[in-house]
Amino acid sequence: SCTGTSILFCNALRAVGIPARVVGTPAWYGNRTQGNHNWVEVYVGNNGEENGDAWKFLEPSPALPNVDTIEADPCGRWFCDPSRYPASKVYAAKMSMAGSQIGDDGEAFFPLAWEWECRDVPAVDRTDYYTRICGGCISDDNQEGIDE
Repeated sequence: SCTGTSILFCNALRAVGIPARVVGTPAWYGNRTQGNHNWVEVYVGNNGEENGDAWKFLEPSPALPNVDTIEADPCGRWFCDPSRYPASKVYAAKMSMAGSQIGDDGEAFFPLAWEWECRDVPAVDRTDYYTRICGGCISDDNQEGIDE
């Protein structure tokens, strides 16, 4: 599963001293029947890019034809489609509640797709970041004739 692979990859990166965290959406388009997905963000510091952010994301799926890297074009990842955001909320797991995204009930949590009522995983809302980064990508619906 993407969740298991993301957790394993994140922990492997941390084991060799690379700051990483599990990120994902518990419900595509805000609709749990549309599925969920998890991936990994790696801390790279301020990279000085126009859309720079201290965190860059990777798709750790073992089914990919090529190994993903933080230098890869974000638009090449299947989930970085402008039609998905901001309707699909994205959260990054944290180690503590300090600075976490506050939910409607005043708690900070990463909604778990398989245990919707669980509020045990601290998180920060990353929806704005993915809306900004993926918003400049060409939608899958508009990619006819574009070489990959």
